[in-house]
Amino acid sequence: MATFENWGDYFWPGQIDDCLINRLGIHDADTLKDEERLRSAERGTELIAGDVEIPQTFDLDHLRAIHRQLFQDVYDWAGELRATELVRPSKDPDAPGHEFVKPEDLERLAPVLFAQLGDPAELRDRPTAEVVDVLARTYAGVNVLHPFVEGNGRTQRIFLDHAAEAAGYRIDWTRIADRQNEIMSEAFGVGPEPVRAALTECIEPLGGDDDQARQDTQHALRLTTSGLATPSGSAPSGLPAPTGSAPATSQAPAAHRYTSPTRTQPERQ
Repeated sequence: MATFENWGDYFWPGQIDDCLINRLGIHDADTLKDEERLRSAERGTELIAGDVEIPQTFDLDHLRAIHRQLFQDVYDWAGELRATELVRPSKDPDAPGHEFVKPEDLERLAPVLFAQLGDPAELRDRPTAEVVDVLARTYAGVNVLHPFVEGNGRTQRIFLDHAAEAAGYRIDWTRIADRQNEIMSEAFGVGPEPVRAALTECIEPLGGDDDQARQDTQHALRLTTSGLATPSGSAPSGLPAPTGSAPATSQAPAAHRYTSPTRTQPERQ
């Protein structure tokens, strides 16, 4: 397996910020985008159908297992934490960008985030508003982590689906499909409240077989859409930093453009 230590290591030689190195041998970014979506949707369907199972431990390993399942056909680093810093450019061209959690801090800060979620099965029979609050704070925190170079949105939504299902709920992401970037942009500035409001619109208790069938269909739809942008920024919303740590940051999504400390790259979530 190739070694990934710097931003440029993820791209074909001479194509930095353009086309990621991939197992398919594709050197055209648009072609890669199409193939990646197709193959990740197929792998996601395996999860939905129960053909593949991953341990639902609701921690960083759980998140990595989802990412590995989705992108195993496309990237050597599927399921691996990013080794490079990433920055969300500010909407104001004269303002500094908003940094994601630094790669060396991912494994240190992740347990703090997932401790807030705990075992979501313990949320069963709790008021819906309480469940939504926990899920919103979790989602905002995972967005702050932004642990992968590519595919964070798809991975995060499946993770949140798992948490919701364990708590006895399902999330219909299609209800906010046209407002996802706006919601996460707002969350950058004010914390998880916009996520909480959005989840309130699209969460409902699990029902019988018909309900499950609808859920499966919505999972498949979600995997093939552009997905949510992810938060990262100044005071990290939803991710309390341990004492003495450098502040983690949260993201203000725009057009899925990210940077290394010096470069830009489109992420397809």
